[in-house]
Amino acid sequence: MLYLRWVKELTERLQGRRDVINLAGSAFHLPEATAWLQTEISERGDALVAAATRSSNEFGLVELKDRIRAAYQVPPEREILLTSGSSGAIRFVFQLLLAGDRPKHFIAEQPIYEPLLSVAKRLGATVELAPRGGGRQFVDEVSGRLTPTTAAVVLTNPHNPSGDLLSAADLRRLAEAVGARTQAGVVVVDETFADLSSLAGWPMGNIDERIITINGLTKCYGLGSLRCGWATVDRRRIPDALDAWIDLENIGCPWTEILGSRAIDQFDRWRPLVGKKLTSVRSIMAAWLGAVADEGLLSPAPIGESCIVFPQWLGKTPPMELVERLIDEFGVVVAPGEFFYPAEGMALRIGFGGDEVALVEGLARLRRGLRAIG
Repeated sequence: MLYLRWVKELTERLQGRRDVINLAGSAFHLPEATAWLQTEISERGDALVAAATRSSNEFGLVELKDRIRAAYQVPPEREILLTSGSSGAIRFVFQLLLAGDRPKHFIAEQPIYEPLLSVAKRLGATVELAPRGGGRQFVDEVSGRLTPTTAAVVLTNPHNPSGDLLSAADLRRLAEAVGARTQAGVVVVDETFADLSSLAGWPMGNIDERIITINGLTKCYGLGSLRCGWATVDRRRIPDALDAWIDLENIGCPWTEILGSRAIDQFDRWRPLVGKKLTSVRSIMAAWLGAVADEGLLSPAPIGESCIVFPQWLGKTPPMELVERLIDEFGVVVAPGEFFYPAEGMALRIGFGGDEVALVEGLARLRRGLRAIG
């Protein structure tokens, strides 16, 4: 089963179940952003409709692209290509790279956010997985697998599912290795968690023209319902990126793009609030992880630079069975690690970006469940 299918079926199954706390999600929820969106729609809906009739978004709404360029310091030589969420950006970028008789060899990190693997394979890529070690270790792992016909190296930064962050220097070394050992290879960086990290507001595409970035408003601000995503591509590297966007996307939703541009206008207010909440939930998560590691329930796991962790499960019950029993017997959900293809052992992905009160209760339930199920 695909990871996203599991998520969708689980969401439908638990619809209306207020007795279950969901720690399987990866998005960071900012109450102020949610309240802002509700107000924009309920109190300014007529103005939104009127604005949509006055604005042209034939190549993507200019106001949104301008705000993305300013908020993320995107240089003028980079094309900003608007998509339906970051999921749409993943599909678009892979279609762009795999079109026609272009090389099909991808190298991707392991563990991996499964859609990066499944979408690439569905579009014809051959994907080789390289262990996501820290920093130079990952660069060395990838470098040893590069061939002249490698089309792309694919990664998330911060890493989904662990939260590990590659530095700008590591990404530069990776891009240089790709440039030295491939004919036309690129590095695809899904940076959808980057605003939760020390690289907030600074796109990794600025490092090298070989880097293509993917981003959106879902993971760091909880605005998934907007479906506002984008990719940035250096025109010097892929001159036909805009023409490909016209073929594959044609045009986006004007209301999404108007609301997306207005949301980015709130970043100066929201980003300090994100930082404050992150400090709190990371402290809660670190204390809990230390306690369950001391009990021998989960392996020690560092708190990375996002709102997810990926500890190894030290019990005997397979993760998928464990997850089902946690739902049925303890009213808490986490994501089974098998969807992220861990290199070894059994793992769980735990999200801690939601409501803090629910997080504390959910972690208490999870701890009781891990003890009882074993």
